Formats: sequence, structure tokens, C-alpha cells
Amino acid sequence: MAAVNLSGLPHVPLRVLVFAIFVLCSWATLSTIWLGISYIMANYFILLLGIWAERDTSPIPVQFFFFGVAFTFLNDILSVAINMGSYSYIGSTARFNAAMAIILIIVKPVIGLFAYKEWQDRTEGGGSGGNSNYETLGGQGAAAQGGYTGGFDNKSDMPPQYQPPNNQPFP
Repeated sequence: MAAVNLSGLPHVPLRVLVFAIFVLCSWATLSTIWLGISYIMANYFILLLGIWAERDTSPIPVQFFFFGVAFTFLNDILSVAINMGSYSYIGSTARFNAAMAIILIIVKPVIGLFAYKEWQDRTEGGGSGGNSNYETLGGQGAAAQGGYTGGFDNKSDMPPQYQPPNNQPFP
């Protein structure tokens, strides 16, 4: 399967995407009774994944962030659709919350597109071994960094053996 070519798409830092989700989600949940706890927990969990993806330079956190955005896109649609008709009278705060939730639904595919581009860039730029903030456990680069070399050496990997005391007197 060929990857989608997103080379013409400009680079947007992940912190901008996370900030957009934070602002729109915060405005959509000003009145917590309207959208429910599922909406709030899912979107703030995505914020945590976005902060992790911003902090770590390997492709794994961005992959989690991308799939989380895809899940919350569907979850947001369901939350808004189910809760929109549950009130006979919607006040101005609930209308504002609904507008922000709908704008977030519209913006999330764009956020997902930029997250997917970041995932592709990190995967093509060296994979998870060369540019992660975590210590690698194997391969040739770990031995130079003082990590585990991956091989098994009978002499150095075995615990020290018990040596019986010498029965010779002290000199």
C-alpha cells in the first residue's frame, strides 16, 4: 500500500494543533452538562497524547495522537448528535458550546491530516531508533551509548561464581 503524498502540505508544529484542540474543547465544555463526560474525557486525553507527541521525537506518540484524533472525531459527532436534541430549550451558553463543538468537528480532520504528515515525516526521517528521547535496547547504536549490546557473552553476562576460601595462612 502506497503512502499518501503530503509533501506539498506546510509544516504545522504539533503544539499549534494541541492548542487548537484545547481552546475549542474548553469552549465546547463550558457547560459540562450538555455534552457529557465522554466528550470531555476523550478530548482531554487527546490533549495529553498531543503533549506526549510534542515532547518525544519518535513516530510512536504521533501515531497514537493521530488515531486518537480519528476516534474522537467519531466520538464528537455521536456526542453532539445524541445531545443536540435532548433539550427543548437551548440557552445562549449551550448554543455557544454547540457551535464550538461543531467547529471542533470540522477542524479535526485537518488536525488529523497534519498529524499524519508529522507521522510520515518522523517515520521517514530515521524511524524510532535514531531520533527517540528514550534509550535504545539493541542494535549497533546502543553499544556506543553504553546500552545493552544485544549479544550474549558467557563471561561478562554471568553472575560471579562462588570461590571457596583459600586455606593458606596470611603472609
